[in-house]
Amino acid sequence: MRPILENSRTRDETSFHLCSSVRTGKPRSLTNSRSSNPDFRRPLYTRSNRSIYSQLKMSCPAPSLKDLPKVAGDLKSELEGFNKSNNLKNADTQEKIILPSAEDVELEKTHNALIAGVENFQQSTLKRTDTKEKIVLPNAQDVASEKNEKALITGIENFEKSKLKHTETQEKNPLPDKDVVQQEKTHQNLINGVEQFDKTTMRHALTTEKNVLPDPEVIEQEKGQKNFISGIENFDRTKMKHTETQEKNPLPTKEAIDQEKSA
Repeated sequence: MRPILENSRTRDETSFHLCSSVRTGKPRSLTNSRSSNPDFRRPLYTRSNRSIYSQLKMSCPAPSLKDLPKVAGDLKSELEGFNKSNNLKNADTQEKIILPSAEDVELEKTHNALIAGVENFQQSTLKRTDTKEKIVLPNAQDVASEKNEKALITGIENFEKSKLKHTETQEKNPLPDKDVVQQEKTHQNLINGVEQFDKTTMRHALTTEKNVLPDPEVIEQEKGQKNFISGIENFDRTKMKHTETQEKNPLPTKEAIDQEKSA
């Protein structure tokens, strides 16, 4: 005879069904629970496990009424008074299956092909190569510039301050001449006249708008100006001739030097 309790899970299931048999008073079988296991296709309540059944009958008493789970009163009344026809509404479920676009399919194919290429890559196809390190030497110009820079830095660091000569700074504050003073006075008087102007001295005046038509001289002058502007805008540069500019820097005369020193 094959044993019924083969592992812990089998013992738990057997105990559960035996307890159910004890509560109901009827033997229960596991014929429908595990159809793939031949050990569960025969009734558990047999002569071989009658002792187990008697022990479980004593250890699994039927629960009393007070031990049963209780439902709250408001919840019970709400469940009993629930009306499906009035409270529930009919709703249609729409199943949406979004198919990928052609771009998504192409991207996924490319990604899968890349992964497959990396995973199935054959290292035997690689060829051995030698890395060549090239050290480029500086040319003569770079060496000369570096020498000049080092000599300049050395000269600054080793400079002797004792070779410097003492100098005195002279601050010059030239006074303004008569023309400058007169110009400043005129400007100040103009500002004071504008700020302190008495508006009560003004007289009321009527503005007469005159739209004077231009005379033939003004029209001719305006035409000449327009022709001049159009000639500048439409000027042909190809007609110009090449010229060389001579820069002249005349030296100041003795009188100019004396005048600058006296100032």
